[in-house]
Amino acid sequence: MNKNFKAYLIYILIILSCLLLSIPMLRHLVMEKLEIMKVHSHFSVYQLTLLSMINPLILSLVGLTLGHFLHQKTKLKSVIYQKGKLKKTLMISVLSGVFIGFILVIGEWISNVFIQNKNLLENSFIELLGGVSYGGVLEEIIIRFGLMTLISYSLIKITKRESKSVYIISILISSLIFSLGHLPAMLLVSNSDITISIIKVMTLNMIASTIYGFLYYKYYLECAMVAHIMTHVTSQSILFLITLLF
Repeated sequence: MNKNFKAYLIYILIILSCLLLSIPMLRHLVMEKLEIMKVHSHFSVYQLTLLSMINPLILSLVGLTLGHFLHQKTKLKSVIYQKGKLKKTLMISVLSGVFIGFILVIGEWISNVFIQNKNLLENSFIELLGGVSYGGVLEEIIIRFGLMTLISYSLIKITKRESKSVYIISILISSLIFSLGHLPAMLLVSNSDITISIIKVMTLNMIASTIYGFLYYKYYLECAMVAHIMTHVTSQSILFLITLLF
């Protein structure tokens, strides 16, 4: 079996596993949306949850397929595809994720000061599990391996060279799209100042996504995944400690 195709199959299994792990979070989101929108559906919550999995499944497979065919035509790499050693870059990935986790909590707190909202991000095991599986893995496959790789490859074809500016632009564009993708969910559940909420979501996600993109460019796709996972672990750990103390 071709090693690239084997890596492709491994990632398909990872995608399916992460979707299954995301079910509790997706179910929670479905229930929350039904309550906010006051909609009565003929489908059960379980059926709606399964339907909500179709979109991320398709996007993940599209992202994986784009990365599979295009990433080796750029400087972008994957440990699973190239048989690299994640251990050498593990510390910087973990520290980057911890740093972003602190930034997210601090940013949330600062925005709440402006809108006089005492609620921080939600702390729960469901949020952590969904953040790790959905955010840490699926979003990285979609945004980094798929979108950022596609943009990088397109810019290389247009400019006829693999310059650093090509990757900087691809990081920023994919990060902007990543940030914009978080707005609909925020607008649906936000009951505070919309302007400040938009600024918060765009700024924090741009910072986080830019760092994840740099890790993908400099090292491996899996480095961005580790950092993204550690972001959720760190932010949820901080919120858990705050809950215990206050």
